Amino acid sequence: MRRILLVFLSLLVVISFSSVRVLVVYESDYDDESIIKLPLAKKDAENFSSVISKIPRAQVEILSNPTYGDLIRRLKGRETSRIR
Repeated sequence: MRRILLVFLSLLVVISFSSVRVLVVYESDYDDESIIKLPLAKKDAENFSSVISKIPRAQVEILSNPTYGDLIRRLKGRETSRIR
């Protein structure tokens, strides 16, 4: 039991002194007409972002309808023009 408490307290300290970075990615527009459009994907991403942003020192970014290249560049830390 002491070990579990020690691990929990250690995680709490690490979390409290670090920032959380979250990249929310959604796809709502498809070129393929056989795929159903997802008009509420943006709203879901915004709602999720607002919940996560309540975490102290959380940095939340939304990437909408990214190309494969946009997604890879963003995950590698390079900015893209499509981040909102």
